[in-house]
Amino acid sequence: MKSSSRSSLIAVVIAASSICGVMACGGESASIERITILGCHKQEEPAPAIAACVDTNPDLVLWIGDNVYADTTDSPEYIRSCYEKLEGKPGFAELRAVAPWVATWDDHDFGLNNAGGSYPLKEASRQLFREFWQLRDAIPNDRDGVYYARRFQTHGKTLQLILLDPRYNRDDPGPDADTLGEQQWAWLAEQLAKPADLRLVVSGFQVLLGADCGSETWAKFPTARQRLFSLIQREQAEGVIFLTGDQHYGEVCRMPGALGYDAIELQFAGINQIEDPEFNALRVTPVSTSLHSYALLDLHWMRTDADVPHLLFQVCDATTGQAEVVYRVNFAELTHAGMSDTASQSLENDSPPPPSEALGPFPAAHAHNDYEHERPLADALAWGFCSVEADVFPVKGDLLVAHDAVDLQPQRTLRRLYLEPLLARLKEQGRVQPDADTFTLLVDIKTGGEVAYALLKEQLEPLRPYLQADDGPAPLQIVISGDRPIDLIAADTDRLVGIDGRLEDLDRDDRPAALVPLISDRWGKVFRWHGGSEMPESDRQRLADIVRQAHARGHRLRFWATPEDPACWQELRSAGVDLIGTDDLSKLAAFLEE
Repeated sequence: MKSSSRSSLIAVVIAASSICGVMACGGESASIERITILGCHKQEEPAPAIAACVDTNPDLVLWIGDNVYADTTDSPEYIRSCYEKLEGKPGFAELRAVAPWVATWDDHDFGLNNAGGSYPLKEASRQLFREFWQLRDAIPNDRDGVYYARRFQTHGKTLQLILLDPRYNRDDPGPDADTLGEQQWAWLAEQLAKPADLRLVVSGFQVLLGADCGSETWAKFPTARQRLFSLIQREQAEGVIFLTGDQHYGEVCRMPGALGYDAIELQFAGINQIEDPEFNALRVTPVSTSLHSYALLDLHWMRTDADVPHLLFQVCDATTGQAEVVYRVNFAELTHAGMSDTASQSLENDSPPPPSEALGPFPAAHAHNDYEHERPLADALAWGFCSVEADVFPVKGDLLVAHDAVDLQPQRTLRRLYLEPLLARLKEQGRVQPDADTFTLLVDIKTGGEVAYALLKEQLEPLRPYLQADDGPAPLQIVISGDRPIDLIAADTDRLVGIDGRLEDLDRDDRPAALVPLISDRWGKVFRWHGGSEMPESDRQRLADIVRQAHARGHRLRFWATPEDPACWQELRSAGVDLIGTDDLSKLAAFLEE
């Protein structure tokens, strides 16, 4: 492979499944142009990808986590036996002899599915990890985890690998929960401050996967994720790319402007496993589909007459060698200077401005994350939407609107952004949308459900005349989602709100439509189809059955994390789903207008 120089500082942050260290790192002068990536390996199943990787001629091998499935709560010896089975796999010894290794762990080689800092065998597991991967020198005996760093000199450039450990000190998921622990945060700041041309920072579960998914993700630790982004920006570490594991497929995700330039995540895991992908709004590639696979990261360091410095990420079928995912990133994209004005805009500002005259109304249109638009509520109303969603946190006696706690601002209150404008429209014209009977405000309580409900009940009092109706639907309906204090609301004989139910509520007799007017659930929980092709008849029939059951009980129906795809919207409309959620207001409005 040809390489070339580049002038700007490049920092590539690779997030994998917890971090292990470099094994037999080959010395500070090793030339690294190809990294082969393996992970999520079931030791009881065949793994031809290990032997296949010998022929990829890597300069470095990265084991990205879940390298064995050693789930146990009481047996360190079982963890050891799993490593022994990995060591005996065909191709393992040959691959170990080909190139230096770097390894990390995730939950299953840490010792238990989704485990964190409370895992009882974490110290015993840490010692076994240091022993098997030959990391006693890289990871000090008294370190609170398996995080460490390595540096390689390549074509006069410095490649730095920063290996995080988001397992050993991890809290349970929550708005203010931590992933790394203070000692590791301080250590990470020191590493980012060191000079390097390319940084690979490895963390166990995905960074850019959304919080509404069913898997682990940094988005379920919003304060910690923002702290990671802010630390990278504070240290002016350019060229950051997140490389993650955990999910049993490969993909690339991209979040515009998150680091002062785009955050890019290269995700791969599952050398002898495959699963259907989670819905991911930030995905920019297809996903891999092979049971046996591996990933390659090729680093083109030097400028040539034909090309600029870049990296190339591929996920390959181990049985054929064919690439199923291919994604290129020019190093210049990963700098502040290379960030265009358009690319630096946040996702919510990518839509065109609202029309000069209101459209619709569209009773089925639901503005998800409405508060992230430049004009919360006003944009949704202008595009003709009849339902909006606001995420709230109870803070110092008020309800503040934000998706993540780190983004809370005292002036962004539910009252100011939503309740007062809605009250003004209702007083003026009797309805929120002139030609729509009912408007829905979905209040998603992120934390502190009982406290938030008490605050909300007080703030809704001026709207009481519009929340109740003797004949027909009320002009305004408030539905509580998220951290729902269901028993408290159900017992409140003077309640002004309804509860956002789940599909399981369709089989309960104690949650009628009067209490639970809306049933909402995650699309991927029920359906494997994510648009882009004909909807399988089995999914279409399942959707029709759910709609029929919900409507027979008097509930409206909504799914979240649906594909932003007109083909999906058409299926939802045809089936009679009541609310279709989107972040792209203009696109859904145009679809419904047609």
